[in-house]
Amino acid sequence: FWLVTYFLKFAAQLELELDHIRPVLSFEIVSYLTFEGVNLCEQLETTALQQGNDLKPCLRRMHLVVTAIREFVQAVDTYKKITHLSREDREHLLELQLQIGATEDLKCLFILLIRQYNPHIQNKQYLQDLIVTNHILLLFLDNVVKLPEYKGNANLMDHIKQFATVEVMRQYGLLLEDFQNNGEFINDCVFTMMHVG
Repeated sequence: FWLVTYFLKFAAQLELELDHIRPVLSFEIVSYLTFEGVNLCEQLETTALQQGNDLKPCLRRMHLVVTAIREFVQAVDTYKKITHLSREDREHLLELQLQIGATEDLKCLFILLIRQYNPHIQNKQYLQDLIVTNHILLLFLDNVVKLPEYKGNANLMDHIKQFATVEVMRQYGLLLEDFQNNGEFINDCVFTMMHVG
């Protein structure tokens, strides 16, 4: 996960040729990250039930999955804005966006992770990254469903309504407790979900 997290950030900043990062910027990778997110969430639940287990490795990996997904989505956004891409590269990015837009698993992962957040074992930085990444993903998906090539029937408002539960809003409220120290963007992510949800 750390490779995706750190490599994609630099690749996008340096505008490396898409040919060099195509194996990383693929639907297979985002599917793998989604699978690992669910898997680690389950692992954490079972490991936390057993006394004396070290949760740190699992917590670190979960945090890395979240940041890897954020960097992945941001890299796609960055690359699609580059004007000198070849037609083949543009088609690859379009196909990737449409594939991400068509999958429910990635969207549902963030509902699961936010709902399962435990302030007794997980830190606030993780919650911040979780909520910010979800916000970035929802903005990304909102753009995908507006593409003329998008033929799916995803309704983002129906998806967002799933966040309007006591458990999920409690997590957003936890982050809001520190609103004066949060950055403006973090507070914007929280207020947007509370307003829309």
